[in-house]
Amino acid sequence: MGRSVYRNLERFISYPLTIYSRGIQILLTFLLPYAFINYYPSQMFLGKQELLPSVFQYLTPFIGVVLFWASYQFWKKGLEAYQGTGS
Repeated sequence: MGRSVYRNLERFISYPLTIYSRGIQILLTFLLPYAFINYYPSQMFLGKQELLPSVFQYLTPFIGVVLFWASYQFWKKGLEAYQGTGS
């Protein structure tokens, strides 16, 4: 179930963000930050600015670090709550 959801969401980043409705653009930028994987970096390299201010193109590495930190914190909380069933 989880893999199919991930793969379906992954298909969204195969296309430019501008082909989607405004709601999906917001979803892929702020809620599920897939746009920071390829859309905003490619816009920076191509010298284009279509949707949001160019600051988003330069925020991509920082957002990556923040999301990594958040996932690491989530992982640590999971380890604290883990109770093994070993002998």
